[in-house]
Formats: sequence, C-alpha cells, structure tokens
Amino acid sequence: MVNVKRFWVNFINQPYKHKTKIEELKSAVKQAIEKSETQHHCEIVFVIEDSFSLAWIFASLETRVNYLFKKMKLNKLENKKGILIYLSKIDDALEIRVGEGVKIPKDNWKTIIELGVSSIQSEGVHQGCLDLIEMITNQLLAYEPNEKENTNLVADELILK
Repeated sequence: MVNVKRFWVNFINQPYKHKTKIEELKSAVKQAIEKSETQHHCEIVFVIEDSFSLAWIFASLETRVNYLFKKMKLNKLENKKGILIYLSKIDDALEIRVGEGVKIPKDNWKTIIELGVSSIQSEGVHQGCLDLIEMITNQLLAYEPNEKENTNLVADELILK
C-alpha cells in the first residue's frame, strides 16, 4: 500500500526545490565532513532525500537506507567504518547506518538521532545538519581517535536524492 502523504509530498516538492539554499547546504556539509574526517578513520556520507522515484514510494525507510549504504559501498570499506546519515524530508525521518568497525555504542547513536532531529526542528535543516555532523565527530573522537593519517575513501559531499 502506498503512503498517500509520501506520494503527495514527493509530487508537490518536485518543481519547488530551492537551488541556492541547496548549494549552500551542500558546500557547508562537504566542508564539515572534510574537517571531521581529518580527525578520525571513519567515512561519512550524508544523504538528504526530499523526493524519490515512483518505485521508492513503495519501499520502506529501512529498505532505502540499507540500499544506499550498500550502493555507496560503505559496507565494503576495508576498515568497516562507514557512516551513512540519511534525512528523509518526505518521511520526516533521520536514520544513521554504521559499519561493523565503528566502535560507538548503539545507545549513543539513538541519542545522536534524537538530538539531531531536535536540532533540525529548532535550528532548521542547514544548521541541524551541521550540528549532527559535529555530534558524530565528537563521538568519533571519543571512540575512534585518529592514530595515523586518514585516507579519504568516499566523496565528502552531500547527496540529494
């Protein structure tokens, strides 16, 4: 069964994307991820989905997140330290998937998601995304300290779907 709200929001959002604000957000997120990744050995990918193809309307949030995690090859990294931050504006949902090698406890991820959602709601998407990257970076510094030079394995840009 298709979620009518998701279909309608997807349909309405198509022609009204704000290109200037999106470019500013992409640039800011890319800089934040680049800065973050110099401090630890994890690879961060950030995806914001504000519309999707008709086929994705039938897919669950979990299915889409798992698909993107694999598509970005975050599950294939040698150190298994990939992190996917996924924000669905259609579903009003924030999900984070982490590779097996990331040592941050699961309860910490739940807290990060709760604080991230709160920040996005109170500060807006732009600042909320940057706050979320900073929260993740702080946790990574505590659990994944940088012991040697980090080799960037994945592009550090915000991906909009």
